[in-house]
Amino acid sequence: MSKLNHLGVIVSVILVQILGFFWYGPHLFGDTSVDIGSMGTMTMVLTLLNGLVLFYFLDWLLKLTGTKDITGVLKIAVIFGLLVLGLTLGMHNIALGKGVHSLLIDGGYQLMSMLLAGSILLKLKKI
Repeated sequence: MSKLNHLGVIVSVILVQILGFFWYGPHLFGDTSVDIGSMGTMTMVLTLLNGLVLFYFLDWLLKLTGTKDITGVLKIAVIFGLLVLGLTLGMHNIALGKGVHSLLIDGGYQLMSMLLAGSILLKLKKI
């Protein structure tokens, strides 16, 4: 099995965090009821750790499936990012009374996160 893509994972975590600030900020979808500025230190640390685990898993999944191009990343992003993560988190938000709007925002964020991270992992694997 090939080496872990440490650089790709770290860059993915950083860029997906930046994506999250824009995605959940007021400019794209208005009020998403997520106040990023009020996140505590522990929440930020756990979010970064979650990203590390998730993107090491994504790196392993890309290698396992032999994904070599953006088409393969798109397939994995749709299956894993949207269907698994997006629907699970979205349904949780609906159960909390946040509605379908929240499902669409969270599902879209998961899809875009997987696309971004998968593309980065593929690109930095070649360096």
